Amino acid sequence: MPAFEVARRVGGLPPEVVADEALQELLLPHLRSDFRLVAGYAYRPAPPLTVPVTLVNGTDDPHVKEAGLDLWAREYSGEPARRWVEGGHFSFDGRPGAVTDVLRAVIRSEDGAKSVGGTQVEVI
Repeated sequence: MPAFEVARRVGGLPPEVVADEALQELLLPHLRSDFRLVAGYAYRPAPPLTVPVTLVNGTDDPHVKEAGLDLWAREYSGEPARRWVEGGHFSFDGRPGAVTDVLRAVIRSEDGAKSVGGTQVEVI
């Protein structure tokens, strides 16, 4: 399947970019590099991280469902917090508030305020 067709299905590029052949030519090498990186990735188990973690996910994401988040728990010594925002896989695209509002809440929370430097937010 062509790289731009994959990007269109996943939703990572606006339709007008996918439809523009000049932009495709410009972006294609970068998309191919991204796909090679993902295709070559191999998970390597490591000791769990000891920092608080918040997972931010789109409610309409066709690629990541609640059950898919369970695997993240093995990566941390505590249970990751889960925050759902409106949108799909790229729920923050065009709506940065979808993620920044969650970030602000985490930082302002009692736990976040105690460990702002150690708080990690993973956007998947």
